[in-house]
Amino acid sequence: MHPYADARVRRAVALACDNAVLLEPDYDGRGTLAENHYVCPIHPEYADIGAPERDTEAARALMEEAGMLGFEHEMFSIDDDWRRDTTDALAAQMRDAGLKGQTHGAARQHLLERQGQIPVQLHRLGHRPLGGAGADIGLQDRGCLN
Repeated sequence: MHPYADARVRRAVALACDNAVLLEPDYDGRGTLAENHYVCPIHPEYADIGAPERDTEAARALMEEAGMLGFEHEMFSIDDDWRRDTTDALAAQMRDAGLKGQTHGAARQHLLERQGQIPVQLHRLGHRPLGGAGADIGLQDRGCLN
């Protein structure tokens, strides 16, 4: 079974993160804070589930419960300033929560060629007409950690 098939693992990653910290390298702190949805508030499929809160103890407990505390999360991003910095900030927050994580930068074309093979990949998808159309992307979008 793939580690991210377990909802506890996905939830642990979300709980380990402060989305405001992840917003900083990308938009210099400006913009709307991600709520870990696949769609934004203007989308018809949006549901207000409240803002996510960081809980490092709960994140670690979920990873332990899943038997995955020793698992090392590998996160990939295009090797440019904002994506690399955002991915590094995600890994640092995960390590602060007691989860293992490392980042890899790669050329855009390399990541596009491996689309669907890399479980954690940071990229910007932009506005899409159907919220469910990209649901199979899973953790590939930092806004889809539930």
